[in-house]
Amino acid sequence: RWLVDGRVNGTRQRMFFDTKPQAEQQDTTCQNWWLNLSNGDRADMMDAFERSRDIGFTLRSAVDHFAIGGRGRQFLEKMTLGNAIGSLGPSLRFKDQSKQPEPSGFLGAKVLAEMSKSGRYTLACTLLNFRDYIGADRQCATIAPDEIQQWVTVGGVKRKKWKTVTKNYYLKNLSNFFNWLIRKKVVAENPVLCLDRINVDHAEPEILSVDECETVLNLCRSKHPEVLPLLALNLFCGIRPSEVRRLGMANFDFDLNEVELKGKQTKTRRRRFVTMSDNCIAWLSVRKWRLPIADSVHKWEAFLRDAKVELGISGRWPHDCLRHSYCSYGLAHTQNAAKIALEAGHTEQILFTHYRKLVKKPEAEKFWAIYPEGVGTQFQVVAA
Repeated sequence: RWLVDGRVNGTRQRMFFDTKPQAEQQDTTCQNWWLNLSNGDRADMMDAFERSRDIGFTLRSAVDHFAIGGRGRQFLEKMTLGNAIGSLGPSLRFKDQSKQPEPSGFLGAKVLAEMSKSGRYTLACTLLNFRDYIGADRQCATIAPDEIQQWVTVGGVKRKKWKTVTKNYYLKNLSNFFNWLIRKKVVAENPVLCLDRINVDHAEPEILSVDECETVLNLCRSKHPEVLPLLALNLFCGIRPSEVRRLGMANFDFDLNEVELKGKQTKTRRRRFVTMSDNCIAWLSVRKWRLPIADSVHKWEAFLRDAKVELGISGRWPHDCLRHSYCSYGLAHTQNAAKIALEAGHTEQILFTHYRKLVKKPEAEKFWAIYPEGVGTQFQVVAA
């Protein structure tokens, strides 16, 4: 045996060889170079080496290809999935706010963009589920379309049976997240776009019949008169319940019979004007009223509980049925989709896809002729 005694990277080492030529030809240059690398660089080298062998090319060929075809391109930033998704910031559920994280990542960007609270929490629910399924320490650039497809198929980290419309909605949120990563130079492409598009069968919008509308109006007038203005504006003007609760008396112009919704009061953050119909004003004139209403959320929920009993609804209250009724009866009456969509605060495409149900014109005429008993067609709005 032949012994070679020397120093490698400042450390004394001994190596043994079977023959003298092997000992004399031993070159420690490669070993010194490898030992001088950091642990992170070594991990990258090993990972790149294994991936290149699996795909079928050498590291040198990859470098040569990038030197020719990728000249001038910016390198992608490294970012883990947990850091990329980030946090919405301090939560009011915890008393000690000093230990709560500050807004960061994609969710923090939505906070700075003043996205609505409900929208933020829904978005966070989707992305945090995806983070827990994939792993918070995973590099964003390594996430493949197949993994996203599997996440949707199995129902996330809790293995729930998601409906088709839920899967489609979650993929849209995830696609927005990866588009943000592209702008941040973290990923080069959006892996969600590699998946096949999910065909969603949109459910028929649920509306109230003319008789049911009269029933809930009279019920509200007799048992819940304080929220009658909310019901009238929701049913006959198509203003969202959340938007109605933000209105004050300064939003009303009774000379022009208009309601002005400022940008900060609307869901879309866009200012719009809504015309109050004659029967809407008639229902508003039943009693003295003033907006905003204190504790309007609980009072509105109490009214809906009684309305379900009155209409014989055993399950949930039909989703947004009052607003759907306005869009359906309004389009059948005016035959003007642009006007109805504009006053409802959405586009014509959304109107035909989600809000409108086929209604015959005679039924629409009956709807717009619903007036409170004891109030004629000549009236004056009385506000407190």
